[in-house]
Amino acid sequence: MGKMIFTLEWIGNQGGYLKLVDQTKLPHKLVYLKCTTVEQVASAIKTLAVRGAPAIGVAAAFGAYLGVRNDRCTQMNTELRKRFVKVYQMLLSTRPTAVNLRWALDRINKVVKQQLSLRATAKQSIMKCHPERSEGSRNW
Repeated sequence: MGKMIFTLEWIGNQGGYLKLVDQTKLPHKLVYLKCTTVEQVASAIKTLAVRGAPAIGVAAAFGAYLGVRNDRCTQMNTELRKRFVKVYQMLLSTRPTAVNLRWALDRINKVVKQQLSLRATAKQSIMKCHPERSEGSRNW
């Protein structure tokens, strides 16, 4: 039996990246996108490289993490909050009517609003993606 192919997968630890199947190339080619920035994830969602409501939500959650993981401050403050708001808006604008995308971003935003350090929030955004994987299809 061959290796299982996931639509999206986090590779590595907290310094890792999001690996996506570029669905615009299917069924003729299997092409992977390596997303290391929120801008790359936003582009993948907007250009339909990511398809399917649950996958879009999970990709957005990982994108939110990528958008804030390099911030050096550990305490929630105005500048970090502004950064998260920009990340949130950037990702939401990719598919404004996508319910799962909004749900994932709102779930992370709730944690941010609870005044946790943004570094902890970034870590939690990855963890918040994993339960959705089991809530939807196992075929990522």
